[in-house]
Amino acid sequence: MKQKTNRIFHRIDHLEVIKKLSQQTQQIIFFAIHNLQFSIWIFILFFSFYLLDGGSVFSQEEIMIEPSVIERKTQPRDFLELSVTINNQSNSTVRLYPLIKDISGPRQDEKIEKINSLASWIEISRGRIEIPPGVSKEIPFSVRVHFNALPGKYYTTISFVEGSTFPQAQENASKYQQPTLLLNIDVQENIIEKAEIKRFQTTKNIFLKFPIEFILEIKNIGNREIIPLGLIHIYDKKGKEIAAIDLPSKTISAGESNTLNIFWQGEKGFGRYKAFLFAEYGKSSGGTLQDTVYFWILSWKFLILFTLGILVLLYLLIIFIIRKPKKQFQVSSPKKTLDLRKRI
Repeated sequence: MKQKTNRIFHRIDHLEVIKKLSQQTQQIIFFAIHNLQFSIWIFILFFSFYLLDGGSVFSQEEIMIEPSVIERKTQPRDFLELSVTINNQSNSTVRLYPLIKDISGPRQDEKIEKINSLASWIEISRGRIEIPPGVSKEIPFSVRVHFNALPGKYYTTISFVEGSTFPQAQENASKYQQPTLLLNIDVQENIIEKAEIKRFQTTKNIFLKFPIEFILEIKNIGNREIIPLGLIHIYDKKGKEIAAIDLPSKTISAGESNTLNIFWQGEKGFGRYKAFLFAEYGKSSGGTLQDTVYFWILSWKFLILFTLGILVLLYLLIIFIIRKPKKQFQVSSPKKTLDLRKRI
């Protein structure tokens, strides 16, 4: 045995790699070679202790995790129910502990760490997971998105680390590569695009000449600025569309109102008209605005003739009222009464 050891030592002594090592390292290697039997027993003892302590580490080929990546799109306050399956393809029972670690997020701030920490949103059993050889086990977990979460992508890992205790698993996680699930949560911005018409009317009910002025007030009750675009359709008394007026392109900020003055410059008109407003706004929701208003267009000639006609009718009515009572209440002549007495 000693002769074989001396041969090995003689060969290793001539290796260039050994010569490049430090003197202390060379001494350790030479001691291990000269005391080969002692080194073998130390290795066996250490390995047995390691197995009894539950610190054995399995390769990723022996412990399979499916899926390895989970991606979801969510909104603040959402609750996701997810799961992962662990398949033990080794020849012995494995004891695993889930360890969660944030990778990145839209913002790193100690004051709002919980708000923007995907790891803090995850709810999973932190107890030991035992999986016999050749067995697959489904591990459920959930994600409760913070109600004030900033929009953006959040990345975290859930590693299932071998260890007899949780501290042992934490120690192994820093030393060995473990079966790991990559979780990607994309928090969508909670966009609200909503508007309402506060006022749609003409400046007067009756117009004697053009232009016709409309007043349109729109309030943005969403959380994103909008630009309403549309038309005011004008219809005559027969229901025929005779004009269409474009709305001015104006940006309305979130929570604010905007008043628009819109003019219709027609050539001529007479009678009752209807104005129908139809507008669209927003990029995602595609909201619409609709309203209707009625108005009159009259000419000076018509008003003069109409006024004269009313005056003539009033004059004739007054004359009729004055003359009519004289005919109804006329008294009989006294002479005719005397003649009748004489005959009797």
